[in-house]
Amino acid sequence: MPTPIGVPQQIGPYQVQRLLGSGGMATVYAALQKQPRRTVALKVMKAGIAQSRGEAALRRFKREIEILGQLHHPYIAAVYDAGTFDDGSGPAPYFVMEYIPGATNILEYISKKEMNVRDRLKLFVKVCAAVEHGHGHKVIHRDLKPGNILIDQYGEPKIIDFGIAHAAETDISQQTMATESGNLVGTLQYMAPEQVDTRPQDLDGRCDVYALGVLLYKMTTGKPPYDLEALPVFEAIRIIREENPRRPSEINPEVKGDLETVILKAMERERDRRYRNAGSLGRDIVRFLANKPINARRASWAYRASLFAKRNAAVLSVIGVIALVAAVALGYTTWERMRIKRQQSQSAGAIRAKEQDLARQRAELEIARSAAARDNTTTAAPASFTLEQHTSRIAQLRFAAAGGDGPPLLVSCSADHTLIAWDLASQAMRQRLTDFDGAIDHLALSADGSLIATASSSEDGRVRIARLGGEDRTRSIADEGEVTCLAISPDGRRLAWGSKGLALHVEGIDPQTLESQRGLNEVLLRSSSGAFTAAAFAPTIDVLAAATHRGTINILTGRDAGAVQRLSGLKSAVLAISLVESASGLRLAAVAEDGGGMVWTRSEGGSWSGAPFVASDKPVIAASFSPNGSHLAVATADGVQIWEMRDDAGAAPRRAGAIIKGDDTPTAIAIDDRGLWLALGMLNGDVRLQFAAK
Repeated sequence: MPTPIGVPQQIGPYQVQRLLGSGGMATVYAALQKQPRRTVALKVMKAGIAQSRGEAALRRFKREIEILGQLHHPYIAAVYDAGTFDDGSGPAPYFVMEYIPGATNILEYISKKEMNVRDRLKLFVKVCAAVEHGHGHKVIHRDLKPGNILIDQYGEPKIIDFGIAHAAETDISQQTMATESGNLVGTLQYMAPEQVDTRPQDLDGRCDVYALGVLLYKMTTGKPPYDLEALPVFEAIRIIREENPRRPSEINPEVKGDLETVILKAMERERDRRYRNAGSLGRDIVRFLANKPINARRASWAYRASLFAKRNAAVLSVIGVIALVAAVALGYTTWERMRIKRQQSQSAGAIRAKEQDLARQRAELEIARSAAARDNTTTAAPASFTLEQHTSRIAQLRFAAAGGDGPPLLVSCSADHTLIAWDLASQAMRQRLTDFDGAIDHLALSADGSLIATASSSEDGRVRIARLGGEDRTRSIADEGEVTCLAISPDGRRLAWGSKGLALHVEGIDPQTLESQRGLNEVLLRSSSGAFTAAAFAPTIDVLAAATHRGTINILTGRDAGAVQRLSGLKSAVLAISLVESASGLRLAAVAEDGGGMVWTRSEGGSWSGAPFVASDKPVIAASFSPNGSHLAVATADGVQIWEMRDDAGAAPRRAGAIIKGDDTPTAIAIDDRGLWLALGMLNGDVRLQFAAK
């Protein structure tokens, strides 16, 4: 197909197919990438702007590319590559990102699907989760609007253009004030009051919270909070800064009550009165959907009682029946006692006989009532339970290796800066670690769970080592900054982590003092295929596998990484990896975010042979292998699929079960060695345990 006139045929190694759109800062094309062969969206900064702003603009645009490359989330469009393009008018940077076929913006999608309010809110919660992920990496979107929130062919959101306003060194407010009002009203509608200020240097994530509030307003009412059409720019800005929006319940009565409170809190003109981040907004929506008290207002006793009644209608009806039985029993007993008093003139023997008969009746009634309560409890008892100590998104879950027939040890970490080790037998906390500097995004355990390593995806690159039930130590690995993955050897003596600088580090750990022994066996490997996203040590030999954002697997053998092999077969970021010793030899398995999987087996000569399998035909949100590599759990928007790994060389995994999606989509997942316990981490901080007895 010939390239349209005015559209370049080739940009770098990419063959341009067609123009997708053009804005004030950049032009977007659909292009063909040859290796791997796929259609991508190619965004080119306009050369005139690049020249007018010089090297500073180019540096900031390249910084955006680096930032976007660190955002790995199923609801954020992925970035694949970057470069510079010169069509004769000067160099212009470009970056290559995920192409979303058949995408429509979020407002068009919900209108076309005629979604009810609850389904719209569930979709909105996913958008909040993606924005919170960006904020966790210290990236503010600054231009959240329907055109930057696309819905793919599977009905899942994809946010595009994260961080572009800052990286391109352009202020949306300045751009708006310098342009005809009619052209940028859509952007103005979603801008917070502090964004339209003439000095918005101190913007933070709460400007995105405001934009999400405006989006939620329009998703639930069908109208914008302010009518800015055809107004001069200065008047539109005045309205945003000074006037309150029309109450959404006046447009749609269905929004009245808690939902309206949530919307208006997100849109507060004073940012200190808004939700502190997108996660807090999303969690309040989750609480609203679950008929739980929202955090946007202080709940009265009557308010909490009404919500409790909605959530527990069945339980309350059972309690009512029991209360009725008790009342009847009490009335009967009272009547009997009065009757006995009236008959006190009767012989002592007759009275004693009557009292004995009454006691027998009371005992029988109590036995029957207890049995009824017990039967009801047995019938109503769920096949799972929920651990509710976290208050924010669960980032990682890990089981320790099986140590007997009882429930295994489970460790969870959250965006609430907290790590918890759980005793599943009692459903209680065994240990809680707090005072982390940021959200805990990476978690690794020694085989027995006695040693825990954690890291946050923040720029200071801090790693924390803790002994379960004992002391913990925190140290900074500042030479490479942000941690991208984390693994600890089964014996707890070696630690590996990937960093923002596309490097893999390995260091020793003193098992007694938990101090670093980096000088003894430090290894540094540079990646040529994107940041490291997952790593795993072999159980008893010095082999380490580390996977990258582009699906490459690096095999390091020996404590000094004397031999490095690279395996291919996966086409996207690897989410989970397992390296175990099986009956057929050393076995390596990995799952990527596009649902593709590979199983490799190492021969006696040291070569690897691999076989692909399809872990999911939908994009994977979270994936995890059991500590011994015997099971795999994969979570998608449709639910959870459980796989049983097989020891035979070249044998594909076998489906072992599935869980259909409930109301919420998990943010983290883990499965134990026996495939009996499945843990799901949720956006609101809950950890749900599913026991699948065999």
